[in-house]
Amino acid sequence: RMWFPCSDVLDVSYPLEVRVTLPAGNIAIASLPTIKAKESKGKARFTFKSLAGIDLPARALALAAGPFIKLNDPASQKVAHYCLPHIDAEQRLSFSTQYVSRSAAVLEQLIDTPLPCERYNQVFVAHPPM
Repeated sequence: RMWFPCSDVLDVSYPLEVRVTLPAGNIAIASLPTIKAKESKGKARFTFKSLAGIDLPARALALAAGPFIKLNDPASQKVAHYCLPHIDAEQRLSFSTQYVSRSAAVLEQLIDTPLPCERYNQVFVAHPPM
C-alpha cells in the first residue's frame, strides 16, 4: 500500500483527473471512469476523470495497479473482477465472485433504485504489501 499527496479537506471537492503510467502488461483500476487506456513503447498509460459537473473530495479516490487478471462478470456487463496472478487464479476468481452481480440485482430490486455507478470493479489482493 502506498499514498500520494493530495489536499483532503472535509468540505472541499474538486473535479479529479488521474494519469497513471505503468510497465506494459499492468492494469490500473480507479474509482473514477476510465477516459483513456493505451499501451505503447513498453508502457501502459491510463487516464481517469470524474464526470463533468461532479466534484469529489480526494478521499473518494481509490486506485489499484499491477499485473491483474481480469474476469468480466458473466451475469453483468457493468461488473468486472480483478486479482493478482497465482495458481488457478481465474478459477478461484470465478468461484469467489459468482454471486456478486446477483446480489447487486437483488439489492437494486429491493430498494427500487439502480446502483449509482456505471461500472463496478472489484479488486482482490490476497496479502497486501506492508
